Amino acid sequence: MRRSKSSSPAFFGIQELAEATSVSVASIKFYLREGLLPPGDASRPHRAYYDESHVRRLAVIRAMRDADISIDAMRRAFEAVTAPRADAVDAIAPAIDALAVATDAPGVDAILHQARRDVAELFRKARLSVRDEAGSRETAARALASIRRFGFSFTFEELALYLEMLTPLARVEIEQNESTRTMLLSDKEGSLELAVLGTVLFEPIMIAFRRALHEHFTTKLVRAVAPHSGAASVAVVAVVPRPTATEGRAAAAEAVAATSSPSPKRARNAREPNAGAEEKKPKRRSSAAR
Repeated sequence: MRRSKSSSPAFFGIQELAEATSVSVASIKFYLREGLLPPGDASRPHRAYYDESHVRRLAVIRAMRDADISIDAMRRAFEAVTAPRADAVDAIAPAIDALAVATDAPGVDAILHQARRDVAELFRKARLSVRDEAGSRETAARALASIRRFGFSFTFEELALYLEMLTPLARVEIEQNESTRTMLLSDKEGSLELAVLGTVLFEPIMIAFRRALHEHFTTKLVRAVAPHSGAASVAVVAVVPRPTATEGRAAAAEAVAATSSPSPKRARNAREPNAGAEEKKPKRRSSAAR
């Protein structure tokens, strides 16, 4: 995927920036106050001037907002890429962690301990260059533990199969995509854009395609076995080993006990003005831009 070139002028005031990005002036000022958008060049009298970097940052902010990323998470991601780092890897890895969706998972137990060991061993055997503190490790471990608490026999070998299947896709996305290579090797803002693309924008596509494929193969399986059943629809579920009735009842009771407190809905920690007016149409350029 190639990033489109912007035809906006090299420098412009806040009104021109709003028109170029279809982001309201009030929202731009809010992002400036919250530290999400770098300040403009205030060396000229009367007003600050902005450039292409602000257009790029506003595009990233807009994508994050569309994905319901909180202001705090945005700030952590931006701080990760603006902090002094050795290279793009040191910038993008913390940014990806900052964008991860927080979960209210149950506390640590023997099942989670084993899941963490399995994920660590899997990454070691695959020789993955992933930080020990990477959020992906804990996310995978907690998801695996939840599956096992429910009573499904999700083995180490089955977990390894998922990693094996996803490896070629990730290799193509990073190593063989010229646009991605350019973004990674160009500047830190490019690293941030890649983190947002990969974590916020592209992952929903993979999830949607997987669900579509589950429906496709489930339909083929069910209707091939019972072509004249007359079923109007097919209930699509993940194809995993099923526990016995006794195991299922015990595991379900354990899972309910472990997650008895409801997960609070994530709330924004700052209120953005004119949020509903974000998607405004560009207006005629005003000569009275301030």
